[in-house]
Order: sequence, then structure tokens, then C-alpha cells
Amino acid sequence: MRRWGKNRLGEAKTDEAEYLAAVIVEFSDLIQQFPLGDKASNMYGNCHHWL
Repeated sequence: MRRWGKNRLGEAKTDEAEYLAAVIVEFSDLIQQFPLGDKASNMYGNCHHWL
């Protein structure tokens, strides 16, 4: 995520970069609210439909 964000923000125009930065901040806030515990179980249990 960090590499993607750095690359995208570096290539983006000012307005797009500001929007992407806001989305990254919001996504980071959501990730911080993710339940703690067994991270592997959390990832599989909540994201298996992506696989």
C-alpha cells in the first residue's frame, strides 16, 4: 500500500493527489478499527470472498 500510494501520489496532478491522500487516510482509519487477535484468521475470515 505504501509503495502504491507513493507512486500514485508522485504521478498525480494536485487535485487528484489531494483526493488520493484523503482516501488513503480514510482507509488507514478503517484498518486501525479492524479487530485485533489472530491477523491471519481476521484476513481470511473477512476477505475470503476476494480470493
